[in-house]
Order: sequence, then C-alpha cells, then structure tokens
Amino acid sequence: MQITVYSMPHCNVCKMLKQKLDEKDISFLDVEDEQRAIELGQKYTILSAPIVEIDGEFFNIQQASKVLKL
Repeated sequence: MQITVYSMPHCNVCKMLKQKLDEKDISFLDVEDEQRAIELGQKYTILSAPIVEIDGEFFNIQQASKVLKL
C-alpha cells in the first residue's frame, strides 16, 4: 500500500495524522506543500488538510482513517 500525506506546515490535524501513522508503523510519504494541498483539495473537493492519497485514490482525513483503520 502506497500512502502519501499532503499536508500544510502549520496544520495540527496533519501533525496528528502523521504521528498516528508513525505510531502504527505505517509507512508514508510526507509532502508538506501548501500549494499542492490546495490544488488537490480543489480537484478532489476535499475542503481541509491533510489530503491523503492511498494507492492512487484521494481521501479526506475521516475517510483515510477508516481505510487505514486508525
């Protein structure tokens, strides 16, 4: 499973998600790029950071948490 977290530098929710993934020893790529997160949010109608890509599909944090069983 390939996971990419598109986050923003000062986003506490982003930090909590990355911490949870680390605690569960789930490997992920962290892309901390505000502009990229905004672009993906607009494209996939995700209204808040982080945006999580799992095997090519994009999710908001609630959806990603369910898929990843966090």
